[in-house]
This record gives sequence, C-alpha cells and structure tokens, in this order.
Amino acid sequence: MPASSAPAANVVLLMIDDATVEDMEYMPNVQRLLVQQGTTFTRNYSPYPLCCPARATVLTGQYAHNHRVLDNVAPLGGASVFDDSRTIATYITDDYDTAIVGKYLNDFDTPTYVPPGWDTWRVPVKGTTYDYMDQTMSINGRLRDFPDTFVPHHYGNQVRTFIANAKGSFFAFASFVSPHYGKPRETLNDPVSPYVEPKYQDTYAGPPLPEDPTFNEVDVSDKRPAVANQPLLKRKRVAKISEQMAQRREALHSVDDEVGLIVRKVRRLGQLDNTYFVFVSDNGFMQGQHRITDGKSAAYEPAARVPLVIRGPGIPTGTYDNVTGLQDLTPTILSMTGQWGDQPVAQIDGVSLLDLLAGQTTTRAQVLETVHGAKLADAQVEAGATPGTQMTQRLVSGSVPWDMRGIVTSDGWKYTVYPQTGAVEMYDLNIDPYEEQNVAGLPGYKDQQVRLDRLYQRYRSCEGSRCR
Repeated sequence: MPASSAPAANVVLLMIDDATVEDMEYMPNVQRLLVQQGTTFTRNYSPYPLCCPARATVLTGQYAHNHRVLDNVAPLGGASVFDDSRTIATYITDDYDTAIVGKYLNDFDTPTYVPPGWDTWRVPVKGTTYDYMDQTMSINGRLRDFPDTFVPHHYGNQVRTFIANAKGSFFAFASFVSPHYGKPRETLNDPVSPYVEPKYQDTYAGPPLPEDPTFNEVDVSDKRPAVANQPLLKRKRVAKISEQMAQRREALHSVDDEVGLIVRKVRRLGQLDNTYFVFVSDNGFMQGQHRITDGKSAAYEPAARVPLVIRGPGIPTGTYDNVTGLQDLTPTILSMTGQWGDQPVAQIDGVSLLDLLAGQTTTRAQVLETVHGAKLADAQVEAGATPGTQMTQRLVSGSVPWDMRGIVTSDGWKYTVYPQTGAVEMYDLNIDPYEEQNVAGLPGYKDQQVRLDRLYQRYRSCEGSRCR
C-alpha cells in the first residue's frame, strides 16, 4: 500500500458536465473551499472528451480503447456497451457506503436496474437527464417522478442526506448536468444552453466572448482539413456564442451553491478533516476557438483540458503542473480509501494522483482519442457487427479508422493524428498554449516529430501498467 494512502477517509466526487477550465473561475464556492484549500491540476485532460466515454473512464480508470465505450449511444457506446462489473463502486470495499446521485452514463435505458457496487442509486432515466425541472429518477431501482423540481438543488439535497445517514466511511458521487444544454429553455430563440435558475438569469458580468486569440481565428490553414475549411463565424453566430457562454456560467452558480452546502454539511458532521473532495468536469467545450462551435470530441485545449481540483487530508495548496487525466481518478480514489494497493490493478490505466503529489515522478504521455459513430455507418454494415461487441473490437484493433488519436507529453507537447485523412497536428504547448501554429512537417521539427510519433505508437493502444 503506498504511503500516500489514507485508510477510512471519506470521498466526495463532484462532477460537472461540459465545463471548461475558465468556467470554474465563476464558481466562488469552488474557488474558496476547494481551489484555495487544495491542489489544482493545471494540465488535466479528458482522454475522450465526450460525455459517455469520459464518464466510463472516470468509473473504470481505463482509456476508451480499453473500456470500449466509444460513443454516447449504441452500437458504439452508451450504457449498454459498458461493463459495469469492474468500476470504482465495485473496487471500494463493502465497509464503505457508496452512492451516485445524478447523471450516470448516456443512453441508460434499463430504469429498474442497479449496477453492482452502489448502495444508494439515484439517477435520471427515461430520457430526462437533461431536463432541469422535470426528471424521472431510479431510486435504487424504483421509478419516481420529480416534476417542478430544480435538478441541481435536488441532487445536492440527496447527496447531503446520504452523507448524513452514512453508517461509516462513505464515497459519494455527485454528478451534476450543468452546464450541459437542457430544457426548459428561456425562449425558443435561445442558443443551445442550459436552463438557468431564475435568480441567476441575466447576472453574468464577465467577458462576452472567450478571451482566446484563436476565437474566430483568422488563419486556420495550418489545421486539419475539417477545421481549415471552416468559414469565419458570422456576427449572428458570434452573438449566439456570447449568449450561450453567459447562460452556461450563470447555470454553474446553482451547482456552486450546492458545492458550498455539501462542504458545510461535512464540516458540521465533524468529517471535514477526514474527507477528500474531488471536483472535475467530464469534458470541456469549444466555443468558437479555431472557428469550432458547440464542440467536444476534439483534441484542442478548450475541449480536452478540463478542471480538476482536489482538497483533503495531506493535500497541499497550490498547483500540480504535470500531465494528468480522468483515468487517474479511480486509482486516486482507491488510494484515498486505502485500497489502491489491495486491488488487482492490471486493467487500470491511470496512476494515483496522491502518489504524484507525494513525489512520485512520471514521464508518461496522456492519451487522446475519439471515434464518431455516425461516420462508421458503412463500416458497420460491411462488418455485420453485433452492436457494442464485434464492431467495437474492430475499432480497437485498428481495422476501422479512428477519427483522432494522439498524446500530450509530460514535457508539454501535443501530437495528434487523424487517421481518416492522414493529417497530423503538433503543438509545443509551452510556447503555444492556444495551439495557434501547427508545426508538424515544418523545417526544424523533424527530430521532435519522430520522437513524438514513437511515443504515440507506444501509448495509443496501451493497457494497464504500459499506460502509466
């Protein structure tokens, strides 16, 4: 068992949906109670920046090419593809009370089923996940409607009730949907955006647009064809992005309120010094950078780099600036509960962040990868694949091209390959953090590109210890 383990500690995992690193700056409770009291991981990535694959990675500690959830819906993804027999909930020992409240995995269509390992199971079902005011939830396998109930507050109340009633040490997964788009909409003309609690509507006073030099980028000729061929954003579209950004950040205020109340509840129970808080987003969001709008599933920083903050016993205040990823959360939580050394870890791709904070060094590369199911329709017909099995195996073996595969290195390089077109993008994030200049193929970068391609070949299909 690593020296960094903390037996019997409680863990609260707080997840938001589609949030960027910059969005977190507009959550005052998160800043005061977590950021200022813990460690911010400044180079944390969502390996597959799309809802369901990213959440499967959080639950398993595996990259998508290993857990094989490759889309939000069947046949390539969704809950029906996910193997729920080996997750953080099953790894944590029986003397812990475990709970998930909120979004589980996309396309979860077995409302009365409760996956193994969860003592308390409260998740939205029947297509109501993104309805902020009217959800049907599975309460330990029994369905219950919650009309006219504001979801962030409802989730927060349920998490606090679970914590208060826990018989011993607990693991609570609070999975909020904000700032993912959803209904009801303020007006029919609203951009794709979340519902905002009335008291926070029209309160945003921050920058009207992303403060990023690549917003509506003038020259994208260095990018892969799908981006290089994008036209400049028109004024009407820019206005929609501005309104969308405001509503996203307004919606996060309600989650921020719940974070504050959850921390306060733990403090009142006398458990604050024995509780870890992990705050993270499943993926980021493109809002006009490189002319890409409403985007996830991209290797670019706004979509792939996501917030991660940890507060708890022994966690220093400050930042950790080496590369990390969502696959590290399962081993980290197992370290927090004192069980990382007790588990068969061969199938887990991540490392314990507690070990990294304790001084363990790593030179690994962080994997990035995406597959878009819609682009594989012809291949599916040709393969005659059984949904979620044969087709997924063909993808993982490489017989059907991925949309994007790449790495981010510990020394600050990003190397991305687009197998369907042969395009390559390469950025030195140390001097080009916004990815303004793709240097792949440029004179003077040949040796660096050879090095990065070797690392890419090593990590793109890694498993277990070979990923660490």
